[in-house]
Amino acid sequence: MIWLDADTLIRQLSKGTRSLDDFCRAFLGGPGGAPAMKTYEFQDVAAALNAVQPYDWSGFLNERLHSTAARAPLGGIERGGWKLGYTPERSEWWKASEQYRKEVDLSYSIGVRLKEDGTITDVAYEGPARKAGVTPATKLIAVNNREFTPTVLREAVKATAGNQRPLELLVKNGEYYEVHRIDYHGGERYPRLLRDDAKPDLMSQVLAPRG
Repeated sequence: MIWLDADTLIRQLSKGTRSLDDFCRAFLGGPGGAPAMKTYEFQDVAAALNAVQPYDWSGFLNERLHSTAARAPLGGIERGGWKLGYTPERSEWWKASEQYRKEVDLSYSIGVRLKEDGTITDVAYEGPARKAGVTPATKLIAVNNREFTPTVLREAVKATAGNQRPLELLVKNGEYYEVHRIDYHGGERYPRLLRDDAKPDLMSQVLAPRG
């Protein structure tokens, strides 16, 4: 994300005449021949970037490398003409990822990830499920009094968009069963990059095949 941020900034400042490719050629390239060890320090990286496009690269890198922000830096995506949004439909990539991992990923709605057998593997920090007391390493047994299946859970989460009742999860924790009532009413929610037509599409240039 940091290098995408740097790439789009170089393209923007140079009006499309330079990119991170120029930095890579200058900094990572060599005369050819036998492999050789080439050591470097932080200021060498900043200086090489500055040679490609004048800018306060030391400040740029320090700000991002030492940031304790709550989310990843999105400057490269936003400067690249796109923005992070959420839709109720899973992307094809999201479906393929869930199928490959044999899991249900509802991280951005109720805030849980679980295996297809109901074993809860992760609970989002400060997410709706965590606030309701759901914890990892437990097993989901039923959803709104219906036996759990991935389809039953997805349908129940989808229905929260038009329902003010809490979502009820029956969870097995060791020898004990617990009912957790999740106060969530946002339906299914999955992240997706959306085009921002107010900005030039630098992202497509970044991702375009090189000749």
